[in-house]
Amino acid sequence: MGRCVGLVATILMEYKSSNRETSGGEIAVGSYVLDFGELYGATVSELLEPVEIPLRNPPIVQRPDPVPLLDREVEFAEIQRSIAPGAVVHIIGEGGLGKTALLRHLAHSPSTDQNPDGVVYITCRGLSSSDVMQAIYDTVAISQVRAKATPEEIADALHSLRLLVVLDDLELAPPEAEELTGVLRGSTVVVSSLPGISIPGSKVIALGGLPAEVSIKLLTEIIGHDPTDDDLEGAENMAGVVGGNPRRLLQSAALAGWKWPQLGEIGRYLGENSDAKITSLALAGLNEAEKRIVASLALPGNPTVGIGHIGPLASIEDAEEPLRRLIQSGLVVEEDDRLRLTDEVASEVENSWDLSSIRSVALAYVTGWAEGNRRLPEAVVEESSAIVGLAEWATASAQHRETLRLAWVASAPLALGGRFGAWGRLLNAAHSAAQSLGDRAAEAWVEHEHGSRALLLDDLQTADYHLKVAISIRETLGDLEGTAATRAIMELIPIGKFGRQGKRFLRKGLGIDLSNAANRRLLLLIALVGIAAIVVGVVLITRDSSSESPSASSVLVESSVEPTPGDSLIADIPPDPVAIDPPPSAPAAPSPVVAGDLQAINPNGDPIQEGSKGERVRLLQVALEVFGYKPGPVDGKYGPATRKAIKAFQKENNLKADGVAGSATLRIINKRIRKTA
Repeated sequence: MGRCVGLVATILMEYKSSNRETSGGEIAVGSYVLDFGELYGATVSELLEPVEIPLRNPPIVQRPDPVPLLDREVEFAEIQRSIAPGAVVHIIGEGGLGKTALLRHLAHSPSTDQNPDGVVYITCRGLSSSDVMQAIYDTVAISQVRAKATPEEIADALHSLRLLVVLDDLELAPPEAEELTGVLRGSTVVVSSLPGISIPGSKVIALGGLPAEVSIKLLTEIIGHDPTDDDLEGAENMAGVVGGNPRRLLQSAALAGWKWPQLGEIGRYLGENSDAKITSLALAGLNEAEKRIVASLALPGNPTVGIGHIGPLASIEDAEEPLRRLIQSGLVVEEDDRLRLTDEVASEVENSWDLSSIRSVALAYVTGWAEGNRRLPEAVVEESSAIVGLAEWATASAQHRETLRLAWVASAPLALGGRFGAWGRLLNAAHSAAQSLGDRAAEAWVEHEHGSRALLLDDLQTADYHLKVAISIRETLGDLEGTAATRAIMELIPIGKFGRQGKRFLRKGLGIDLSNAANRRLLLLIALVGIAAIVVGVVLITRDSSSESPSASSVLVESSVEPTPGDSLIADIPPDPVAIDPPPSAPAAPSPVVAGDLQAINPNGDPIQEGSKGERVRLLQVALEVFGYKPGPVDGKYGPATRKAIKAFQKENNLKADGVAGSATLRIINKRIRKTA
């Protein structure tokens, strides 16, 4: 075995000494098979015959349990009127207004002629656009073997269907949302989200609070008996204070001890800024067990968590009773045996509680759990949002070794479960951790995985880049086995074929990537040298044309020898991404920016604006470049081009388009970074 250093080497030794396999199996992806049976990273090989993935016969039905609908007849009728092939209906509202109940009711409404192929309901919280598409595809495909369709195959299958697709809690930036709805162009798509999410071309329905009389009806159901005439005024006041928000009404009733008189007193106390006061009062009244459960659920991104994880996460033996009280009080949401904090509770806890200790406990628990379930990728996929969020938090908290260990144990099951978006985010976190540690072996492993993933997604240029970086690092470390493993995948990239990602210039077996700025500069330099040689030759010939015996210097620079196949027309061209030293007068060409370079940006520092310099500016430029906003050179200097790109991003995300990347802009950029596959 060649020399290998760092945490990855330690993990390799642990697995070898215990004779444990690192794999959960293999999955067919397009014309390839992805296998995680090797210690040096994923292996990819060609299938003799592509796996056929048949589709289910319509109607296809994938619906959650029904829930009763309180009021909302007007909004429901408007949605029904909007149902048509290609229509996109976007329901926007703050947390607790009943968006999920409305969408679940819609999923159980009688089918119409507009959607003859059925109905599909997906909970999208924490999912990237590619993973949302995969989740939809999984409902319409028949999985006879473990296989994942390519993005093109998914698009082809979904284009032809006329479904009612209900997407609850979508969290995508406008370009990804538009791409998703474009793939579903034959279906009706109904989406719910919090304010701040926009979907180009959609019909927007803004959800408001319940009318006063409906709010009183809901409070009566919650408390269990009708209010007296004296209590009615206080109840109506409370309904107005919370704006008819059903969840806030539930939380207020819990604060009042389910009693009408106390409800009126609380309503008079709250006054303005009632949301923050209700949350603070509710959290202040929790007992120790309830606080531990709330803290354990306060994971990065507020993902849903399987109910069976609550006891270990909160470190309490019997979580059933305190959890019941939290759900009954409207602080925790339970949906299909999965739990999460309400958004307002998650926000308050994130901002006011010290979560570092309990998140470190959660990180250790989730890592151990994922390792124990490596052969159950479907189970790991269920917790993908929590896994990725913890990995990103661990990197931001400088717990880099913990990030790498979680990435090591969770990458394979996420990939085998077909969640390539979550897999990509996990690798991004691991890449940042490896670089922060200076662990070159770990960095090579991440680059190897990134390249394998990109190859399977037919992103050949990105695959070429990452695999070459992995080979370069592994050769430097003397890691012979690892280098051979990466080269084996590199050989699968078709020579001269980068698909939509770039064009290659081919000549006598030589491939030069013209999408690479360094190579374009090199070719230009060679052309200039050639022109100069011709000019010199012409001058010399002209000067000596009267001489009977021409000197050796007047011989034309020319050769009649044709290159043989395989000969290099340009000597000593190093492979990408090794840098080529430019002429002294020319600035160094930057390396191509790819999704794997994305890192979160600290939103709490000074606003980033024109004239700013440094690493935060560079990370911002990397993100803008990957997202397609053209910030100019990725050089850590905030100039007019970067300002223009920020303004375009702000405009598309319903932010004040002032060209200043403040905390609000950076948080949305970070959210998009986390979701970029």
